[in-house]
Amino acid sequence: MANSKWLRRGAQVAVLFIATLLVLGCAGAKARKQSFSSYNFSAVDNPGLSRDVVGSVDWMAKIVTLVVPPGTKVSSLIATYIAPEGASVYVRSQGSTIPQANGATANDFRRPVQYLLVMEDGTEVEFVVKVREAETNPDLASLTLGDNMGFSPGFSKDVESYSTEVPYAIAELTIRPNAESQYARITIDGRAYPARNAAAAVALRAGEVNAIGIVVTAEDGVTTRTYTLNVKRAEPDRDSGLADLTVGGDTVLSPAFSPDVTGYRISVPYEPEALTFTPTTNSAVATVTVQGKAVASGTESQPIELGTELVTSADVIVTAQDGTTTTTYTVTIQRAEPDRDSSLAAIGVNEGASVAPKFTKNITAYEISIPNTMDTVILTPQASSPVAKVSVAGKIIPSGSSLEPIMLPEEDSSVDVELLVTAQDGKTLTSYALKVIRRPIDATWTQAVGSAGFSGRFGFEAVVFKGRLWVIGGSSTNLDYFNDIWYSQDGVSWTRATENPGFAPRRNHQVVEYKGQLWLIGGETGMYEYENDVWTSKDGVYWTEVDVKDPFPAQVNHQVTVFKGQMWIVGGYGSESTGHSVWSSKDGKVWTEEIHEAAFPPRDGHQLVVFKNKMWIIGGQRGSARYADVWSSPDGVNWTQVVDLSVSGFKPRMLHEAAVYSGRIWVSGGYVEGVGAANDVWYTKDGVEWKQATESADFVGRIGHQMVNFKGKLWILGGTDNRVARNDIWYSNANEETGSE
Repeated sequence: MANSKWLRRGAQVAVLFIATLLVLGCAGAKARKQSFSSYNFSAVDNPGLSRDVVGSVDWMAKIVTLVVPPGTKVSSLIATYIAPEGASVYVRSQGSTIPQANGATANDFRRPVQYLLVMEDGTEVEFVVKVREAETNPDLASLTLGDNMGFSPGFSKDVESYSTEVPYAIAELTIRPNAESQYARITIDGRAYPARNAAAAVALRAGEVNAIGIVVTAEDGVTTRTYTLNVKRAEPDRDSGLADLTVGGDTVLSPAFSPDVTGYRISVPYEPEALTFTPTTNSAVATVTVQGKAVASGTESQPIELGTELVTSADVIVTAQDGTTTTTYTVTIQRAEPDRDSSLAAIGVNEGASVAPKFTKNITAYEISIPNTMDTVILTPQASSPVAKVSVAGKIIPSGSSLEPIMLPEEDSSVDVELLVTAQDGKTLTSYALKVIRRPIDATWTQAVGSAGFSGRFGFEAVVFKGRLWVIGGSSTNLDYFNDIWYSQDGVSWTRATENPGFAPRRNHQVVEYKGQLWLIGGETGMYEYENDVWTSKDGVYWTEVDVKDPFPAQVNHQVTVFKGQMWIVGGYGSESTGHSVWSSKDGKVWTEEIHEAAFPPRDGHQLVVFKNKMWIIGGQRGSARYADVWSSPDGVNWTQVVDLSVSGFKPRMLHEAAVYSGRIWVSGGYVEGVGAANDVWYTKDGVEWKQATESADFVGRIGHQMVNFKGKLWILGGTDNRVARNDIWYSNANEETGSE
């Protein structure tokens, strides 16, 4: 609404403005028609006039102005005019209206004369005619030069000749005269200028006096006065010498600089690609160039490219102020022979990577390998010569700096890299061919000990606690149940910690480390005798039974892990167990059933690990059903099936083992229908895509064994093939290439 209001107001103003112009235009046209078209004094009609005088008619102000020559008798002048057609012309004088005859009636113009024009329609228009004598004043009121430049003598209107001197640098002088009379006319060197505020730029010749005439003509056109300004412009400076010449850096001229010496030599290393020069002129008004490029005296020039030649030269040319006098100083530049070493001194790699063969300058092909647990190689080439350049795919790599990381996302993959070393001469090249390889998974297992200190067993628990590997409980194939506890510092030598820790002998139980203590949960203490007791120990030797409130069901072949600050029991077999319930506890005393029947099918003899901030279930059984599925949960309540491994060749199984090692989940052995005790090994980096590390490992097939990540190796302990309970121990460096330790 506000915008509409202003638009309407703007339109109204525009209409009023146009209307005003129209009215003024009409009024002006009418005023012109009711005015003198011309008004003059003719010398023919007025013998006392030396020339005709033309009046200036202002038809809007209704005033006519005439300027007559000095001495003209203005008391009796006859006017010749052109009045509006049909109009009668009168002069009003002393109360009388006197008719006028064009070119005949004389009037006294010593004072303004009032004319009356009477139109045919009776309209009366008054005009005033003013007459004055022309001024005869030809004097200047002031005279200034340039930016208040001085001259001699000081200005006086009665002094007509002046002098001044200017340096050569001033090639043009601005002269500013002002006449006393506003009606006067001024000419400077023959060019006309107004009486006031004139500004004339006059060119000056060097080495001589420039006489500049300033003529003032009075209004009468006759009376004049000439002022002369004598300006001496100095001769140009002709000094084209240098006071000093230096070269950038620590470079020294030979011979040492002298203004009279114009030829010099310098010796520089091959390395600089450009040099700078700093010339200082003798004369402040001389100019100087270095290799054709202007440089201010006493300042450093732009870098002068030296090119590829060993001997080059640079010219420093000084030009005097006169523009013609020059002196050329020539500097011959002798560069040293270039370095031609294009070898590498070393090829650095990131930790975990290796170089083969061992680096030497004479070998230009290498294999850079990383363990399968790594996916990135960082190469750091070091040139032998500090002036050589190392490049990869055209990109310069500063010597001693690292290349962009080389990614090898797939195991057993490789990338070819060419390192090109260019010597300082730009011509000598050496190419180093590198094959960057991510080593495959090592399927080799090494037997650490054929018979450990503890007796052969299966269904036991192995756990890492306080830097040791512990073995707890289990049973023999004769169904002898154990509760002895053993530990080892290295997986080879074993020590019995205790024969009777207090809890009943058992198998298929669970032991985890939680809050700096060991916790034993449930298990089988006899045929079909299942427990739901909880025991804890701070040292692995002395154990205390926990007073459990509202316990979970007694069960066997369940799984326990530590996840998000709690202990979790998932699945298991027992008369009151659903086989897919999930329980949790923060203290081992109070257990909460998080979900009674989770989304995964009921099971026991499965595996449970924590990986990538989730809990993962792998395989298991229920009755005659065997599973090869994988489930995960971020919270223990919501479970999602990730994959069915049977499509990958992974056979359904139970009483197998799983461990997290080197950023992967590993699964080994277990009971497989139609096979019995298996000895295959599988792994995954994401829980979705699984690969078989080996179809048949070096150890015999087994179930009820243990697989543990201990001191940088993956360990397999004990188990049974359904005939013999074993106490052998094996390990694998699955994160290293075959044979590495």
